[in-house]
Amino acid sequence: MGNIKDSFGDLKREVQVLVDPAKARLYGLTTAFVLETVNSWITEVKLGDITFEGVEYSMRVKVDASHLGSIGRISALQLKTPTGRTISLRDIAEVREINAPSSIERDQQRRYVSITADVDGNDVGGVSSRAAEQLRALPLPDGVERELKGAQIDIEEAFSDMIAAIVSAVFIVYLVMVLTFGNASSPFAILFSLPFAAIGGFLGMVIAREAISVTSLIGFLMLIGIVVTNAIVLVDRVEQLRHDGMTVREALVEAGVTRLRPIIMTAGATIIALIPLVLGESGGAIISKGLAVVVMGGLTTSTLLTLVVVPAIYEWIANALEKMQGRKRLSKLQRLAAESNATLEP
Repeated sequence: MGNIKDSFGDLKREVQVLVDPAKARLYGLTTAFVLETVNSWITEVKLGDITFEGVEYSMRVKVDASHLGSIGRISALQLKTPTGRTISLRDIAEVREINAPSSIERDQQRRYVSITADVDGNDVGGVSSRAAEQLRALPLPDGVERELKGAQIDIEEAFSDMIAAIVSAVFIVYLVMVLTFGNASSPFAILFSLPFAAIGGFLGMVIAREAISVTSLIGFLMLIGIVVTNAIVLVDRVEQLRHDGMTVREALVEAGVTRLRPIIMTAGATIIALIPLVLGESGGAIISKGLAVVVMGGLTTSTLLTLVVVPAIYEWIANALEKMQGRKRLSKLQRLAAESNATLEP
């Protein structure tokens, strides 16, 4: 991190008057009266405007700065007590010169100090997280709270929105596939290709040493559509072959052979098209590098595993459904046989 600044960094010299209430009461004075009197001495008073011979003049009254040029002269200011006695300011107050902030920042009537810094590198979230941990470990006086704002809050909100978008995308894709295939089992098998895409995306980020960012989450969102498309191409062919009379195993083998080439060509073309984003050094390429790495890694693993895992899950689901239907038919036949025996009895 660099260019670290705080709101107290810009200081100015200021004269502070600390009135002793006990001493002031001895002379019949109050703290408010003393401070108001001192303020009237050092503050410029505007008397208004006057026009003389067609020229307008602004009238102001103030003490010559040379008479208040030192702490000693300010301490020697004369005050009159209610009894008519004249005393010096130093008799009832301490006058000193201090460094004070040029401005006081408030948020909802609460004073705060802001500390800002620029993050060096692309891992803004990681740096912000480490800064938040150190801030939580910092001991603070009672009544002082700490809060992290800026890029970290924007990143957390963006992450939440992207995760919600990914979950919604998975649900919508599944709903569309159910409506398209006319059943819920085939789309369920297709969804098993998504975890392997996520594994490949994270593996690609580890290899490329990329941190999780909003662009990488956009890459995971893109993977949902790309990976599901490859699985749909395979499962749709399986459904067609089963409709033509093939068994589940025969349909899977035949679909794997005929759909292997288009699936690999589609994934390969996408991966090759993203290579310039990974190798580019321009500002836009650096920002999009996380997206490209995630998509390339996810496509690589999902393409290889889709041809193995999705058919295995599809066959397992199909066999399970056939067993359930067989049990239902057997139960129905047994019930019909029981009813027939009951009818034949005298």
